[in-house]
Amino acid sequence: MPVIPQNIFGKVREWHLIAVACLYHLISAIYYKEVSGVDIEYTLNSWTVHLLPREILEDNLLEGIFHLNTQAPGFNILAGIILKISSSNYYSIMHHFNIVLGVIASGMTYFILSTITRNRLFSFIVSLIIISNPAIYLYEALNIYELLTSYLIIQSVFFISLFAKTRKTSYLILFVLSLNILSLTRGSFHLVIPLSGVVFSCLLVSRKEMLRVSLLSLLLCLPTMGWYAKNHIQFGFFGTSSWFGANLFSAVIGGHQYQDSPESKNYVDNLLAKGIIDPMVGRHLNVMPNVTDIRREGFNKESEIEFLNKENLMNINYIDVYKVYLQSAINLIKHDPAQWLKTISSSYEKYCRPSTVYKYLIYGRRTYEPGNAKKVALPVFIYENIFLGKWWMRSVESQGGLKMGSILFFIFPLSFTLYLLLLLREGHFSRNAIASSIKENPTLLVIHAFVLYNTLVSCVLTYDENERYKFDIEQIFYIGFFSVCFLLLAERAAPELVDEK
Repeated sequence: MPVIPQNIFGKVREWHLIAVACLYHLISAIYYKEVSGVDIEYTLNSWTVHLLPREILEDNLLEGIFHLNTQAPGFNILAGIILKISSSNYYSIMHHFNIVLGVIASGMTYFILSTITRNRLFSFIVSLIIISNPAIYLYEALNIYELLTSYLIIQSVFFISLFAKTRKTSYLILFVLSLNILSLTRGSFHLVIPLSGVVFSCLLVSRKEMLRVSLLSLLLCLPTMGWYAKNHIQFGFFGTSSWFGANLFSAVIGGHQYQDSPESKNYVDNLLAKGIIDPMVGRHLNVMPNVTDIRREGFNKESEIEFLNKENLMNINYIDVYKVYLQSAINLIKHDPAQWLKTISSSYEKYCRPSTVYKYLIYGRRTYEPGNAKKVALPVFIYENIFLGKWWMRSVESQGGLKMGSILFFIFPLSFTLYLLLLLREGHFSRNAIASSIKENPTLLVIHAFVLYNTLVSCVLTYDENERYKFDIEQIFYIGFFSVCFLLLAERAAPELVDEK
């Protein structure tokens, strides 16, 4: 099959198309905000549990960040800086900041597609389709780290694609830098991500350049490693969040934690009777007991740091509380591993749901008020029912009795299968040739690695809100999927026809 012609652009240069993609997103974001009324302050929980108390960020930012143990510090640092700039306009500045990130990511989306497929017409059309996703504009209007996380992932892929295009090792350094910022922003992207980036970068360069790349890359990893070490010394856990035990317990117990059926209640009672889960955990299956409750359970530690004794989820006692949840989760995995597999299956279905069904997009300031997603009902309807196929998926689910969320239920594994076929075709089933092909164009491998990692972590180690976790990689997933489909259908990559200067 011949490639799609791209001479329709004539002498239009690459950066012109990048500018159009950016402008398209900017105009769309302004329309959503000013005309449709999408408002960052309209959400049900405009100040989230992922942020330190506002007064701490305003008055004691450095101290608050140093003693932060519930989250990676990146988003809190950003929020603190915005509060320092203008406390009264915090939400407006955050919304506009997210829009700027969305604009930049839109240009990067086109560039990554163009670098992979080497066909500007295809890349331009597909990039406009991808950045028309209403979920992007709705998450720009959330006071949470999801939009920033998505941007940092796209930026990481962008630097890899720049390296693939120019072979300049400086872009690999920027790639590793982006991975470290990502790890310091979103706790689920653990230290293994930037360290893997270091190893991968070294494999892409010659032996002569390897020492320089490895040393500079490892140097950039020091702040991330320092944050992990700080938490280990200060709070006794090696990671970015003390909530891991709560997340894992939710991922194992699954829907039983809500006890909305006699079967669930009997299941939990049986676990308590056998001593599989701790009695305190059994009394607070929702994994977020309030401070009064955990004090009644005997967790009465007092910290020298005043804000760690407050009545919120930053309280110092949650570190010990969630260690109990962690042990209960481990016990339950050993006792009933099948239960964990059931929850993983349910989590994957949630993960495949449209990102627009996230509860803080559905509901407004109060649960009976429509949220931001209802203000842009038509684009959301098109995205959910046509682009992600919820219309016909309902009939499939009704016949098979299996919930699937959306067409992504099939597209995720299909994408990996198609990528494997592409590697085998390009490498002529030779291991050395496949490795050489990856080295020549590493962008698709990075994209699929991000998607696989995020999917596994979101479905195996967490439960609930999975549609929000999926948003982190949604944009790069579509880039990768459409690129692989194009390359498999094309006989050869189209050469560049214009001077890009």
